[in-house]
Amino acid sequence: MLTIRKEQMQLLKRHMANQFANRLVRQWRASYPEATKSRSDAALLDDMKKAMQDAESRGITGQVQIQRYAGFVMEYGASFGSSPTTGWAGAVLERSDLAGSEKMAAIEEAYLHERRAGHG
Repeated sequence: MLTIRKEQMQLLKRHMANQFANRLVRQWRASYPEATKSRSDAALLDDMKKAMQDAESRGITGQVQIQRYAGFVMEYGASFGSSPTTGWAGAVLERSDLAGSEKMAAIEEAYLHERRAGHG
């Protein structure tokens, strides 16, 4: 029988998280070519890891939700949710009564409202 030690599991989790972050960086490059063209892969990867940590600290843990969150970080910057221009998202991100998927659904709804109102 194969036994996986805790240390091995942690290493595997880190490896998978790095692969996911690298995939999202490639996605950032494809979706935001102008904003990323002067940035190195290492800098974008660092930003992505920070965005992933921020998402997880706010209860957003699934890969799909983290990917959605990272898109907002790319569009609005690292202060997404905490700056005056993204206060509409900050209120949702701080809610402890919502699951990560519910937070992202509410943020996307608020984003569309802001866009229609001409603020986004």
